[in-house]
This record gives sequence, structure tokens and C-alpha cells, in this order.
Amino acid sequence: RSMKTFPPSSKRSFCRVIESRHSGTEIPALPGCLTIRSLQSGLFPLPNDRRHTMALTITPGTTTRTLIRGEAGDIELLIDAPKEAMQGIAVVGHPHPMQGGTADHKVPHQLARELTAHGFLAVRPNFRGVGGTQGEHDAGVGETNDMLAVVDHLREQYPDLPLALAGFSFGAFVAALASVQLAER
Repeated sequence: RSMKTFPPSSKRSFCRVIESRHSGTEIPALPGCLTIRSLQSGLFPLPNDRRHTMALTITPGTTTRTLIRGEAGDIELLIDAPKEAMQGIAVVGHPHPMQGGTADHKVPHQLARELTAHGFLAVRPNFRGVGGTQGEHDAGVGETNDMLAVVDHLREQYPDLPLALAGFSFGAFVAALASVQLAER
């Protein structure tokens, strides 16, 4: 593995781009990002149990809302598609739900806009107890499991695209925890 770090644009934002199946693919260097490349195939194996999936039409330039199954119930996803060809997938976490944070917060929304401008499908899950997501706040443990469920769901649909995890405040904490667990799989 090789790592390249970029100067952070904000001490409270986090982005990690992981390349697992493309050799030679260029991933845009976004401010505040840590990029990790691995040419090992199978870095992100999917679990045998499948969450339910829905037939979904995603219109570039708009936000689509849908639900997937997580361990505590439904997880609401806000999906933003790039206008050009998809270059990768990104999961963006929001600020602390006990302090009013949601996937509609302006910072995760702006992160999603920047990621879609760079060709990423940006998915903003609402954490437990927020919006249409079921369950109760779990201090980052359950939220990390939910983010991993979102990653698994996206990997099933887009197995060959690079993956980015990003977040703001509590969402950055959850993204960091999820990235550690993904690296250990």
C-alpha cells in the first residue's frame, strides 16, 4: 500500500479514498483527503447476508432518497449522482445527531456536491434515529455498522469503482472508524 496525504482544508472534515480493484486509475486529490491505493483484489469482501435492494432511478444533478436495511432497521440514503461518467462512490457522514446533525446539513451537502463534481456517486446516510433511519443513537458503534452496511450495499452495485469515505464532525469520526474496519477485512 502507498499513502499520500494532502493538507487538511478543515480540522473537522475527513475523506479517505480507497482504490482496491483498478490499477492505474487516477483518483482526484480533494482537499483534506487521505488517499490509499491497494492493488489487492478482494480488499472489501461482501458478507453472505444481503440487505434488501430497491430498483432505483438516479437522476444526475438531483438528490434521490431511498432506504436500505441495516442491523437496527431501515437506513435512509440521500444519493447525489454526477452529471458525467461515474468515477467512484463516496459515503458522506453528517454531524452529531444529538446536536441536530442530519444528512441535509450544509457541510455534508457541500462535500457531496464537490464529490459529484469529481465524478463520484455521493451517498449521505442519515444516522440512527434521524430522518427515515430507524434505531437509536449508539455513540458511533451502531452508526459505524450502518456506514459499513451502506458500503456493502454500494460495493454490491458498483464492485469495480473506487470508494471514498468522508464526513464532518461526528460523521468524520464514523467514517474513520469504518475505514479502519474496512482495512481489516
